[in-house]
Amino acid sequence: MVWIILALILFFSSYFTVTFISPQLSIISSIFVILMAMPSFYYLFKNSKKAVYLILALSLFAITIETIGILTGFPYTQFEYTELMGYKLFGLTPITLPFAFVPLVIGSMYFGLKQKNNYAKIAISTLILVLIDLILDPAATKLKIWEWQIQGLYYGVPAINFLGWLFSGLIASTIFVKLENKPLPKETLTSLYLITSFWTGACLWLGLWIPFILGFSFLIVQTKQFLR
Repeated sequence: MVWIILALILFFSSYFTVTFISPQLSIISSIFVILMAMPSFYYLFKNSKKAVYLILALSLFAITIETIGILTGFPYTQFEYTELMGYKLFGLTPITLPFAFVPLVIGSMYFGLKQKNNYAKIAISTLILVLIDLILDPAATKLKIWEWQIQGLYYGVPAINFLGWLFSGLIASTIFVKLENKPLPKETLTSLYLITSFWTGACLWLGLWIPFILGFSFLIVQTKQFLR
């Protein structure tokens, strides 16, 4: 129940982020990203002997694929991070990126690892990661956390970006299944739940109705997991 209450707080507090976001607050944003990742990291360490390898492998992959994307446009199309994400490695990729990406993979794999077939595990996790991006990317674009060289039809996000998420989500999910193939406890879903709550709230305040509906629907699914 405590996570549901915290999710509600994050949902409504996202209004202040939407209203007052600025480069001067980037350090606060960075701390916020790290703190939201901690629950999933903690419960993964508690329930998996491969937690260190999982987090390191996924973090390295996240930084690598994101840096390639910024430099070449593959696989998401050309984009760049603004100063809102704080300090960037090589002036390109935010150092907080692993804390933003890895909890999404852990949460998606909570659902994926419920399946019996490895292909189904990877497919479910990958599709959930794309769903998450359909929720958060429009809000982050609207807030200018990152900027696209070519604007797309989906609230400014290029369609190829979601194909890129299919690609990177497929690799990240495969890495996870190769290292950890046992079902995860619902507590490992916590960070994804909090992240979804925050960005769904942001979509509401920004008037991004399709991402809001997707986010709210996914929140209902996740809330049911915690109420079991």
